[in-house]
Amino acid sequence: MCSVAIDSCQAMEAYDQNPHNSSIARLLPCLTPLAGAEALSGAKKAIKTVIKRSNNAVDLLNHQEERMAASGDIDHPTFLPHVCDPFGPEPELLPRECSSAEGSFANFEDDYGKYRCESDDIEACLATPTPIPNFAYMEAMQAMNATKDVYTTLPTVFRVITCNFVKVTFEDILEHHCAPLKVGLTVLWIAFIIASMALMPLLVLWIVHGKKVSDNRVRYLLRQKAAELGLPPVC
Repeated sequence: MCSVAIDSCQAMEAYDQNPHNSSIARLLPCLTPLAGAEALSGAKKAIKTVIKRSNNAVDLLNHQEERMAASGDIDHPTFLPHVCDPFGPEPELLPRECSSAEGSFANFEDDYGKYRCESDDIEACLATPTPIPNFAYMEAMQAMNATKDVYTTLPTVFRVITCNFVKVTFEDILEHHCAPLKVGLTVLWIAFIIASMALMPLLVLWIVHGKKVSDNRVRYLLRQKAAELGLPPVC
């Protein structure tokens, strides 16, 4: 049982040190971090596409507001903020910080709900401080919620396809189970060595005592046999 536990701990330790070149790695269909990042690039590109189309619609509404203000149809145009794109340019698609002037797809209702018009009439909505028609707002909200769901699951997906969760689990087992097991086995072996050293003198004394008893018995039998044959007694 101890051998199985030690072998398991050694296998997990080897995986922890080199996740992509170990006996356990050959059993798991894991991607390297680089391959995992490339696999997620498609989802990141899809998020960028949704946000780009949303910002195109924002630009269209802002342009209409500007045109109506220039023609005198409205006095105070309402300009919508762009939706923040959480990723930088391709091919790296690195995370980027949103500016204070941008809206968030994760908080779409908070950032854009105040611009929602109760009507579906585009012209009527553009003439008010709420230029987003109701139908357009509902469609955008669905798209932003879906984008949020995909975005928030990306880290989990990355951990799954790269088996990062396996590495974290093994690290926990190595720290909380294998380490105490190694200490316990070391103490056990030390106890065996001490017990062996303590038993060694007893074993020597037992051998000496047994030899002495054997010699005495041989002498007794020789004396007894000599007496029966009328021979001189054996010393």
